[in-house]
Amino acid sequence: MSARRRFLTTRQMGIAAAFAGLMFVQDALGLRITLMPPVFLSLGHAIYRITVFSAGFWAGLVPAIVHCFFVTVPPITFFGYAVGGLFFAIAAKPIWKLGDTWKRYAFLLYWCWVDAFFLSPAAFLIPFDKIMHFFDDVTVWLWVWSIGETTAYTFIRFIPLSLALKYAPEFMKPTWVWRGGEDLEQPLGDGKEPVPGVEKELIPLIILSIIIIAFCIVYILTNP
Repeated sequence: MSARRRFLTTRQMGIAAAFAGLMFVQDALGLRITLMPPVFLSLGHAIYRITVFSAGFWAGLVPAIVHCFFVTVPPITFFGYAVGGLFFAIAAKPIWKLGDTWKRYAFLLYWCWVDAFFLSPAAFLIPFDKIMHFFDDVTVWLWVWSIGETTAYTFIRFIPLSLALKYAPEFMKPTWVWRGGEDLEQPLGDGKEPVPGVEKELIPLIILSIIIIAFCIVYILTNP
C-alpha cells in the first residue's frame, strides 16, 4: 500500500516558511531600494519567485500571503503575485533543464523582462484601474517604463535567481509537481548539463510570452 502523497513536503514547507519570514522582515522593516523618490523597489518579487522556482507554485503562495498583510488592497496584490508566480512556475523546469549554460541565463533574463515589463504591470495596474478606479493604468504603465522601474525590477528578478541557480543548484532544483508534493524521479538532469531536447519545451513558452507582449501593447494602444 503506497503512502499518501503530501501536498507540501517537509522541504517545501521549510522553504515556504523561510522565505515567508524573509518577506515579513523586509516588509515590516520597510527595506526598500530607492530608485527615485517616491519610487521604492521591493525585493519581495525576488523572494517570491525564488520560492516558486525551488518549491513550486503552491509553496510560493505562503510568502505572497504574508506580503499582502502590508499592502493597501490585498486581493489585487495577491492576484498580481499569483499571476507572476504562475508565469515563473511554468518556466522553472525548462530553465533548469537548460543546464548551467548561457542559454539558461539568456532565457531567464528574457522571462524576467517579459514579467517585469508586461505581465506584472498588467496583472497589477489593470485591476487597480478597472476595479478600484485608483488611477489610469496606461498612464502609470508608461510612467514606470519611462523612469526605469520595470528595468530595475527585471534585474531584481534576474540577479537573485541566476545567482541561486549558479551557486545553490541543489536548493533550486524544481522537484515539485503541480498536484502537490515532490517527485524526485523526474528527468530533470543535474542542472549542469543540458537535458537533450529541452529546446522544444521552450517553444510554447516563447509563444506564450509573445501573446502576453502583444496583448499588453494592444491594450496600451487602445486605451489611451
